Amino acid sequence: MKHNYLYVLLLFFLSGCFSFGDVDKYPDEVDGYKPVYSSKEQINSINTVEARVLQKPGKIYTYGRYLFIGEAGKGVHIIDNSDIKQPKNISFIEIPYNNDIAIKGNIMYADNYGDLVVFDISNPVDVKLMNRITNALPQNSSQLPPEQGFFECVDASKGVVVGWERAKLKSPKCRY
Repeated sequence: MKHNYLYVLLLFFLSGCFSFGDVDKYPDEVDGYKPVYSSKEQINSINTVEARVLQKPGKIYTYGRYLFIGEAGKGVHIIDNSDIKQPKNISFIEIPYNNDIAIKGNIMYADNYGDLVVFDISNPVDVKLMNRITNALPQNSSQLPPEQGFFECVDASKGVVVGWERAKLKSPKCRY
């Protein structure tokens, strides 16, 4: 029986939204974090679009005369490098919340939040999405605020938490 109480207490603390102490002793407004939401449709929306300027370049892969350059959180640039003095940025694959890519043979693998997406890059001018493996990768740590303190409780009806932003929070407050 004693163990049941411990499990209930543990579940209470792990449930996501709880308050320590008397809420009345906190000010009406505090600095904290509020979740940034996205819909699953937005996360899964992958498109090849016109080339764009590199802002936060990441990993670079060569494939024949082409370069595939990851853009942190955004997707992958495809650059024709046949003239190394004048490379041509030819297109951009939008892959929301992408952080890493790998290429083997004619296949490019990329993360898309917790999913693994697989592309046929045999024709870099016409890249094709071949497969999506849902929840293949561990979720990123965006489900928790970046540091301890006050936060706005997650409301799953608003979508998936993809990050956190600093904000002034009003009561009630959650804290961990």
